[in-house]
Amino acid sequence: MRQRRLARRLGGGVGPGQAQSSVRCPKEMVGRVIGRGGETVKGLQAATGARIQIDQSAAPCVVTITGNPRCVDAALLSLIHISEPTR
Repeated sequence: MRQRRLARRLGGGVGPGQAQSSVRCPKEMVGRVIGRGGETVKGLQAATGARIQIDQSAAPCVVTITGNPRCVDAALLSLIHISEPTR
């Protein structure tokens, strides 16, 4: 019952033992996260095992990462690395 309440509060997309994290991504960086034809985001999902969804209707965009807590952490770190400006 407690897990159902938590899942409902988080939007219903999180099951038992799952985690969800949402981060904001500036519109000018979202192309870098998605990649050509979605290659980058698909690669991140394959490499980390997390599900990544990007809401481009908001400004800034909202990137939602869902899955096993370790997978979510790995995807979040990769996302931060990708979105860092190159020097």
